Amino acid sequence: MNTRILRALLAVSGSFAACSAGASTYRWTQVLQSPVDESYFGPNDPRNHYDPMSNAHPMWGSIARRNGGYAWGVTTHGDEIWYGAFMNGWCLWLQFAGVPPQTADNTHLYNYVSEKNACDIREPNRPLVIQVFNTKTGTLEVYQSTDARFARDMKGIIAIRAAGTVGGTVFITALLGRESFVAAGDLKGDDSYFFSGVRVLAVDAVTRKYLGSVTMSDLNEARKMNVIGHADGSEGLYLGASSRSGKSYLLRWTGSAANPFPARSGNEYPGFEVVIDNTGHGLIGELTAISDASGRQRLVASTWSSWPSVNKAGGLYMSTPMPAGGFRKASGTRTLQAIMTLDQYDPDAVIGPTWGGGSLSAFGKYVYWGTMTIGTASAGAYAAVNRTVGTTPASRDGIARASFARAAHLFRADISDPDKPRIELLFGNEYYPVLDAQSGEWTYKRNLLGLKPLLGKAGFGYGTNNYTWESKVFEGRLFVGTMDYSGGLVDYVEHSKDGGDYQIHANYRIAKEQGFIPGGDMLVFENHVDQPIVITRSGLGNEDNNGFRNFVVANGTLYAGTSSEANIGPTAGYSFHRLEIRER
Repeated sequence: MNTRILRALLAVSGSFAACSAGASTYRWTQVLQSPVDESYFGPNDPRNHYDPMSNAHPMWGSIARRNGGYAWGVTTHGDEIWYGAFMNGWCLWLQFAGVPPQTADNTHLYNYVSEKNACDIREPNRPLVIQVFNTKTGTLEVYQSTDARFARDMKGIIAIRAAGTVGGTVFITALLGRESFVAAGDLKGDDSYFFSGVRVLAVDAVTRKYLGSVTMSDLNEARKMNVIGHADGSEGLYLGASSRSGKSYLLRWTGSAANPFPARSGNEYPGFEVVIDNTGHGLIGELTAISDASGRQRLVASTWSSWPSVNKAGGLYMSTPMPAGGFRKASGTRTLQAIMTLDQYDPDAVIGPTWGGGSLSAFGKYVYWGTMTIGTASAGAYAAVNRTVGTTPASRDGIARASFARAAHLFRADISDPDKPRIELLFGNEYYPVLDAQSGEWTYKRNLLGLKPLLGKAGFGYGTNNYTWESKVFEGRLFVGTMDYSGGLVDYVEHSKDGGDYQIHANYRIAKEQGFIPGGDMLVFENHVDQPIVITRSGLGNEDNNGFRNFVVANGTLYAGTSSEANIGPTAGYSFHRLEIRER
């Protein structure tokens, strides 16, 4: 075994964010910051030196750069948190933020430098690594293996999307992609999408032995790996994966610790079998298990949209009752029943199908689930029906307002009787701007389900909170984290030198008009009656923490993993924070 142990970069001693309410105080302490992994000399400078194994950064004359944008795929094993960081995610997702697709003539749109960001899409992707943080010793390990398969299997990976642990085996789900990480065309086909395949790797977490991988070349997106406990006491590892063109599967692992990826049978993937086919209804993102009114176990999922390939919004779905040992291919591939899709809610038939489902948690008798909206999907949907929409600053401003009105929502559903679901809107709007794509006129229309928000407005009060990103039930409370892209939005618009006016500039104008607080939000529900407690509006005191991507429990303690659009400066990169609940 060849490993390198790096001392974890701790936050400033004693730094924390705390919130008090009622009989409890919630204290979050930063325990890890993304390590400096590059000496940065300037945009596309040949001296730029990326080496995640080095403790010598920054080299003389350079700037310390932290390429780890956020920990995407996270799992735990004992005291350890295993994860892989998405490298410079904000730089690479500028297209989704409203910058035109990159061509040979406009690479300058993707190249800018500020006090907290160094973005240059001409540079090669920074190869990612698998990292292991020991919460007990405070050390950070970059996982390595002398097994030749490991080096081979890490090639072509541009993101680690999901992770899960069964016994002593850690599974890492990675996405394959092109060197330039740029989408092309209209995003309707697999060949035009950012990612070009899904690969699952396995490691023995105890011995650190690399166990091999499987590649699913016909799929190009994944969201989460989930270990679900079954009625008979067994566990199953499940993974939602899809293709841009509309395939959508729930896979179950069929291997063992000794042979994690046995040879496939029929059309199955080595080590995995398709147990639910959700094709045409979007990527199965979040997954949890509940008991229905008859005490039968079912799976509940929130899904993404596959727009524009499949003109169907994400939503909340439920499975048929599970057998005692969980779903298996031998008992027949199942489908999911739609409880609610977001195009059944949005009064605008054009952008309704672009919504995606977000966070999902079973909390008491309810399922709490959130949403995701992408502003440029709104612009793209309108442009698809009328090419003149979005071609003027005023028109783009209208699209920005419409997108902000559809910022992060949170619904609550009692689906113990799946044929008679009871759905409530906790955060959202009753009325939404709707565009007549032919005339260009805006009107306000009531949502199609007639729901009124019980607790607050969309975006939890702020339009730049576009994603109810992650949630977790811990110690009888529901923690909810958002993504707020306002910090990165401001940084790009104020420091890029193009001078053009694109959708990202319109979003900037309307964000300033409506007001915003940079940094991701976190709330906690202590029960089903009272308003949630706001723990932070500003990324736990770091406005570069633009969201909370993961909540994981290691040895009985809750940790939150953040996202960051910044890659240079003292507050850049992802971080992990540890929760302490003090009862008064």
